[in-house]
Amino acid sequence: MKVDRDLCLHCGACVGMCPFNALYLDDTFLVFTDRCTNCGVCMNACPVGAISRDEPVGEGGTAAAGNTATGMIGGGGQ
Repeated sequence: MKVDRDLCLHCGACVGMCPFNALYLDDTFLVFTDRCTNCGVCMNACPVGAISRDEPVGEGGTAAAGNTATGMIGGGGQ
């Protein structure tokens, strides 16, 4: 998953919806952990469309290459 820093409101709507508790907000960034399966629930929860998939999704909702989104990859709107 990736986040458009210019669109992200840092509101936390995505964090509360993640079924895997795979992301959190710190003071500046939206952070995805290695628990991210690229399922897209956070993407659908975002009120401004700031989250998108960075890889195609395979069976079971995981990234096709088995890669997960980790590290600081967005945030900062407010």
